[in-house]
Amino acid sequence: MGDLVGAYLRARRAMVRPEDVELQVGLGWRRVAGLRREELADVAGMSREYYTRLEQGQSVQPSQQVLRSLARALLLDTDGTRHLMRLARIDAGEEELVPARPAAVTRAASALLGSVPSTPAVVVDRNQDIVVANSLARRIGHDRVTPSRNLVQLAFGSVYRRLTPRWVRAAAWAAAALRFYGDPRDARYGEVLADVRAAHGERFDAIWDRQEAHGFRLTAVDVPDGEGETRKALVQGLEISASGLHLLVCHAVESSDHELQDGRGADGSEGDAGLDLVA
Repeated sequence: MGDLVGAYLRARRAMVRPEDVELQVGLGWRRVAGLRREELADVAGMSREYYTRLEQGQSVQPSQQVLRSLARALLLDTDGTRHLMRLARIDAGEEELVPARPAAVTRAASALLGSVPSTPAVVVDRNQDIVVANSLARRIGHDRVTPSRNLVQLAFGSVYRRLTPRWVRAAAWAAAALRFYGDPRDARYGEVLADVRAAHGERFDAIWDRQEAHGFRLTAVDVPDGEGETRKALVQGLEISASGLHLLVCHAVESSDHELQDGRGADGSEGDAGLDLVA
């Protein structure tokens, strides 16, 4: 598991255009749409040879200063920077693999759902497996939103895709959360990826290969209403102590909400911009 940082750098570098970082380039044809290795190294203020070794996973343990310089050069946000730092710790063997679902906390999570009886709510672990769901969540999910089901698998599934053309936003949101909270050393993490990739192929790869990683932001999505239609909703994620579990709550909103009309997520993101997918 020594090339997590390199894979992340390669994917994110491809998404940064020279004009994004005020680089002057000639008018000739470029083989890549994003930055070249040497261009990113220059923007980050490090030697090209050192950056190449980093990207190729050649036993380099970057300092915090180097990682922050790379994060700035790649235009990473706070979550993206945190993710890069964490990948470096995992590559270096400095982060312990802990259970994804502590039993005592799981029991407490079941009791927690009693505090939100009037709105759909679920508790998920770091692999986006549903730990517990209240009755409203199960009803609008046509009994698919149940313990042992996985949010990423549900978001990419054919049932949800048939209900809304905006499924890409929810799928990208769930995939980014899996990458941010999950641990590549966890066997269940690998199972989720393998299952979704086997079932959805290019649909999944088009989103996953962007290496987006962020926590549960307040995000606008379409959710089933239990009667074969969808309603606009905001999904809010709340961390349950330091357990690795998160409470997700859906809040219905009016369709006139400007963030939904212009296709922008409630977190200010561009929603499914840049994702060329076939429903």
